[in-house]
Amino acid sequence: MSTRCIIAKKSPAGGYDAIYCQHDGEPGYVGKLLVENYGASSANVTRLDLLFQIGFLDELGATIEGCVPLAPAPWINPAYLYCPDLDAVYHMGAGGMACAYNYIFDGVQWMYYDALLHEFGQPYDLQPVPGQYWEGVTV
Repeated sequence: MSTRCIIAKKSPAGGYDAIYCQHDGEPGYVGKLLVENYGASSANVTRLDLLFQIGFLDELGATIEGCVPLAPAPWINPAYLYCPDLDAVYHMGAGGMACAYNYIFDGVQWMYYDALLHEFGQPYDLQPVPGQYWEGVTV
């Protein structure tokens, strides 16, 4: 069984750019890979931009080369999608994809929430992805 997730980052247009990931979306796997390999350092941010050029994923890898793109299908556009706000990110995952987790990179750190527990219309319970380091503090 797969744990689906949405990976999103702040967009220069003011909303969020988001991609879908089909497998291993738990914080202990995708969350850990995002923090360790696609985080706040300049090299990792460049890697994050390259990740969004791949688009929708079957599986996230520790490197760009290790990422497995989602096989093209007529009903899936493998490019990233623009979402004007967090509600749109939520609906992208909830709209038929049944995503368990949504990850948001705000330019400084990775945050996430359990999309299956979220009630539409309620504030998003964004939490730092465990294992992030900044200013000598470990989350």
